[in-house]
Amino acid sequence: MSDVVGLGAKRLALFEESQTLAMAAKVRELQQKGQRILSLTLGEPDFDTPQHIKKAAERAIAENFTHYPPVAGIPELREGVAFFFSKTISTTLHKGKYYHFHRCQTISN
Repeated sequence: MSDVVGLGAKRLALFEESQTLAMAAKVRELQQKGQRILSLTLGEPDFDTPQHIKKAAERAIAENFTHYPPVAGIPELREGVAFFFSKTISTTLHKGKYYHFHRCQTISN
């Protein structure tokens, strides 16, 4: 068994550090030195989750809203995205012409 573990450890040593994690570490280092940096490395906000978001997550779990959404996205979310874009950049997204994916990616066809 120890040979298997040793072989696994040797293989793991072949992996290089993630460039994303390396950049995030560099940003933290520079921030500790007093530099003001807006880090976009990890895709993680630099603030705690707002209370209303926490409550909405609790409500979604209680209502069993925990499964994968339809491929095209949640209809109410798609309508909200279309409304948002119509107000913020004066464009119209028509239902069925765009899709909303996890990780806040929106594509249009």
